[in-house]
Amino acid sequence: MKGFVYFSLIVLLLGCVKQVKPTIDTTEPVFIEEDTTTYTPVEIVKDTVPRITEVQPVQPEPPKIEIPQYVYRIQVGAFSVADNANRLKEEISQKVNVTVLVKYEGGFYKVRVGEFYTRDDAENFLNKLRNLGYTGIIREEKK
Repeated sequence: MKGFVYFSLIVLLLGCVKQVKPTIDTTEPVFIEEDTTTYTPVEIVKDTVPRITEVQPVQPEPPKIEIPQYVYRIQVGAFSVADNANRLKEEISQKVNVTVLVKYEGGFYKVRVGEFYTRDDAENFLNKLRNLGYTGIIREEKK
């Protein structure tokens, strides 16, 4: 019985729907765009040999090198007497091939070795100095 009721309801609803035919309104104007492109004739030249022009090589821009503002030095001694500091400086200079300098700072003549841009390089060189019998500490200094 329910099936019959549903079927009847669907038929009734379909009967109420009005079918509309699409219409075309021809009273509105239809615009067609014109092709306004201008064409320039191309001259075709036959029997020509391609011309090879010399191209200047491009010089690459050199890489920008960032100069560190700080360097690492190894301090191997601090003396209140300048002669003692200079003696150690000469002794170390004869054994290694890096800069050794004496800097007066805070009332002491400090002997510093090297100018390293990374702490790892300074630590590696400090190990070489230890093998030569010297002790030291790594100092970071403004360049």
